Amino acid sequence: MSRRSLGPPGLDWGSVVKSQRTVKPRHRIPGFPRPPRLRGGRHRAPVVRSWAARAGIVFLVLILLAGVLVVYANFRLTRIDIPLPDRAASEPMNVLVLGSDSREGLSEEDQAKLDPTGRDARSGRRADTIVLVHIDEQQRKAVLVHFPRDLKVTFPDGGTGKINGAYQKGAESMVRTVEKVSGLPIHHYIEVNFVGFRNIVNALGGVDVYFERAINDKDSGLNVKKGCVELKGDQALAFVRVRKIDSDFGRIARQQLFARLVMDKVISAGTLFNPVKVVRLVTLGAENITADEGLGPGDMKDIAIRLTNLDPNSVDMRVYPSTPSDSFVYPDQKEADALFAALKEGEPLPDYGKEAAPTVDATVSRPAAAAPTTAAPAVKPGDVSLSVLNGTPKAGAARAEADKLTPKGFKVVEVADADTDTYKKTVVFYRKGKEAEAKAVAAHYGADTKRLPGTLEPQGDVALVLGARSGTPSPAAAAAPSAAPKATAPRPLIHAC
Repeated sequence: MSRRSLGPPGLDWGSVVKSQRTVKPRHRIPGFPRPPRLRGGRHRAPVVRSWAARAGIVFLVLILLAGVLVVYANFRLTRIDIPLPDRAASEPMNVLVLGSDSREGLSEEDQAKLDPTGRDARSGRRADTIVLVHIDEQQRKAVLVHFPRDLKVTFPDGGTGKINGAYQKGAESMVRTVEKVSGLPIHHYIEVNFVGFRNIVNALGGVDVYFERAINDKDSGLNVKKGCVELKGDQALAFVRVRKIDSDFGRIARQQLFARLVMDKVISAGTLFNPVKVVRLVTLGAENITADEGLGPGDMKDIAIRLTNLDPNSVDMRVYPSTPSDSFVYPDQKEADALFAALKEGEPLPDYGKEAAPTVDATVSRPAAAAPTTAAPAVKPGDVSLSVLNGTPKAGAARAEADKLTPKGFKVVEVADADTDTYKKTVVFYRKGKEAEAKAVAAHYGADTKRLPGTLEPQGDVALVLGARSGTPSPAAAAAPSAAPKATAPRPLIHAC
């Protein structure tokens, strides 16, 4: 069959093809260059430039949207007047961020969920979370330093107490206290309340956390099963506030993990490229945040851009170097001074303030499969550089105890008074890396072992501080020094799913 038989009689296919080649493309705009031709006169589809143009438009819209949101948020923030120092453009930015337990905006039903026993409501207003955010744009890094709420500090007026007590006196008192403790200027202050935290997490769609065991804590309302749990609203808030499932340092570790997971979600494409979610986040955040008067749209934009330019895994999270004791958390002053000096000078940070993640209770801890249990060699009394300190009003107690230990082979390098004479029970403190030696001493007294607080500066690596309920070396312990406990690798209580 011929080509002509495929159309109406008299149709000249050659002329049709020729005429089609001369037709101008409908999408061509006068003044713009014609797209390149392929062989045979066909046009090359401008795929790359088309996608580049679309991407450019998307980012332009996002930038414009971000600008509008920043200005919008600026007018919705609650403002507080705090005198703060100016900052040069090239200088790192220090932002004090507080998670407040303020119940403003909570219904009676919400308050009952978050504080079932009423314990928190009776204790007054507190700062649940105290974080110094150090953003160094020149080095493209951010460091978050968490302050334990019970950290013993010297206030600007000369008094001493827990750092959380500064919050009772107002935001400015909190700022000045952190400046004094850290030696860094605070350029901005941001405070987020219960409602803001809960609503922001809900707007993100929740955060997934894996629990190694089920938890049901009546005080906080945290009730989760073992396994991967999506934490939203009240449960997310209970997770970062609960106190009883681990230590105060474990609580900080939970907050740090949650912060990383939230950062992952905030900078994910699913959030940044979802205008509805972005608008909702900004609206909810702005309505429940208190900030200093100087935190203008430009600063808000700078903070947002600097943080979103960072990989969440590269954000360095630290805890103020310190050691918990009976009622206070005592600063490890030398380590803290070194950490903040490095931040101030822009130098590499020492390994101070890096805390392990909270672990499963000791009753259910077990060695990791990849790291079989091995016994550490026994610590001999002569290996221990020991200070014997009197923590009681009884005169001569330290000398008497040292005289008992010396014949047993312990190397007593110092006999003196402790930092206070009010210790209720005997405690064995140790320097970093000397835990085994401390346990060898503690075995003689059934005493607790703790990291050396900043208030004590003993000559020895281990400090035996005698308390009112001091024990005496047991015959068995004196005859055969206890071997260090078996090395274990306890499983983390929580981690990312």
